[in-house]
Amino acid sequence: MTKAQKMFHVSACILVLEMRKSSLTWKVTDLVKKSKVSRSMIYQYFGSDKEHMLEQAIDIFVSQFYGFEDVPKGQTLATMVGRARQYVIDFPESALLY
Repeated sequence: MTKAQKMFHVSACILVLEMRKSSLTWKVTDLVKKSKVSRSMIYQYFGSDKEHMLEQAIDIFVSQFYGFEDVPKGQTLATMVGRARQYVIDFPESALLY
């Protein structure tokens, strides 16, 4: 797996953990287990702050999966994650689009 593929994979794992556990309550240990990537690789490329990890994961995932460069301006991270979580709760079949 290339570095870009690993970063995309870890980003997806971060987003899954955030959606399932919410509000940054997941641990880096959870991420290591889910992604099957070493803790040192995660710290090297994503840092040690979970909020920063989440922001970077969103940037990577959005830019690679959707082709956008940045997250929408003027929206807070909590607002974006909250809207996405509520959308999945309201429309569970939306997961089929991904």
